Amino acid sequence: MTGGPTDHRADIYALGVMTYEMLTGQPPFTGPTPTAVLMKRLSEMPQPVGKLRPDVPPALSDAIDGMLAQNPEERFQTAMDVVRALGGATPASGGLRTSEFVVRKKKEDRKRRTLAIGGVAAAVTAVAAVVAIALSGGDDPPVAARPPVNAGMVVIPAGTYTVGTNAGAVALVKPEHQVELPAFGIDAFEVTVGDYRALVDSGVVEAPWLGSAPAANMPVSGVRWSEATRYCQQRHPPDGRLPTEQEWEAAARGRNARLYPWGAAMGLGNANVATERRSGPAPAGSYRGGATPEGVHDLIGNLWEWTSSPIAPYPGGAAIPGIAGRRFYVIRGGAFNSPDLNATARGFNDPNADRANLAFTGFRCAMPVRTTTPQ
Repeated sequence: MTGGPTDHRADIYALGVMTYEMLTGQPPFTGPTPTAVLMKRLSEMPQPVGKLRPDVPPALSDAIDGMLAQNPEERFQTAMDVVRALGGATPASGGLRTSEFVVRKKKEDRKRRTLAIGGVAAAVTAVAAVVAIALSGGDDPPVAARPPVNAGMVVIPAGTYTVGTNAGAVALVKPEHQVELPAFGIDAFEVTVGDYRALVDSGVVEAPWLGSAPAANMPVSGVRWSEATRYCQQRHPPDGRLPTEQEWEAAARGRNARLYPWGAAMGLGNANVATERRSGPAPAGSYRGGATPEGVHDLIGNLWEWTSSPIAPYPGGAAIPGIAGRRFYVIRGGAFNSPDLNATARGFNDPNADRANLAFTGFRCAMPVRTTTPQ
């Protein structure tokens, strides 16, 4: 459009133009001559869809803005980003976090192009479905079922899972026992600073970081238990929540009771723990070798993670000293400064601890699997 080289993001822009015109009955830019139209395109954003069609869902209006960004680097980077922005389900094991609109670098350009080619049809279908809803005045798709969990989550199937271990000397993780769990969804990645900032900007919670905010792709820390709970409720309404500690361990160990999220042995480079000798957490998803087969990342190391479970002995386990008369919540997974540890390790923390004492604690969200189809 400017005489320079183009790539697949020009197709994403074209999809935005088409959707804009479908909803408003006019192109995003008009003028007496093609040159005038081009100058508008290069110098300004179109009038927001919501001003021309107040009945259009805000998510769809925002998605169109993301497709029509003037600078390709600020635009949706793949067609799959469009699908996810509209609530569509894509494989969580792909490892791309689109909620932050993080622009990847040249090393991922080839992967972007592949995703773009494969995702155009899905993006057009998603856009068309939401446009049809907006034009009809309805709130729900007329026939299509919603995905079982929200975008960015992995489904952990229902079944019997092993929790705890009889090995070692740590009483807190004994005895090994079985639990029955319904299917649930869990975030593929720890909640990041970029994810959490939206809640801070809305005024719902105060910023947990001390001083300036860390980079957007870093896992957020310093969040109190009640704040983490509130975030999950707002991110995944109406049933978003912190995972129980049994769900957390089920996600980490799977149906075959892996000792580590990735397999039977610790290995090198699978988790950001003390042997990695980092001075702090790594960006979410940095240790791809440490993902579970289902596609859940960073369950070991990086940051401890809040759960919704109050600390208590396992059934038949020894009493836990120092907790009488106080309510602590279980944290799981260890942090960047933890010695090598496996998926049975557990700790606990004060839900109202000051932020300095939560500097090594983060979280991820969970939700029940949807089983019904909107009518």
